[in-house]
Amino acid sequence: MNLTPREKDKLGKYMSKYNKNPESVSRLSPEQYRVTQRDGTERPFDNAYWDNKEPGIYVDVVSGEPLFASINKFDSGSGWPSFTTQGGGR
Repeated sequence: MNLTPREKDKLGKYMSKYNKNPESVSRLSPEQYRVTQRDGTERPFDNAYWDNKEPGIYVDVVSGEPLFASINKFDSGSGWPSFTTQGGGR
């Protein structure tokens, strides 16, 4: 992927060095492990957050880093949570 300097700067706001917490990894359910550590995919319309309407911040289950704010969530019809922007901000 070729990014312009401006795009790289913007992306840099959301991307930091990923810190995998070994203790968090050890507490994952088998499905969470498959999805987060083995590049698996949850089944559409059959996952914990696709129909979640609670306000808040979605965080990485392993690192605790903010991923998405619920205010940016929308129904894409895909069966997975969909968001208009990355990060915990608005």
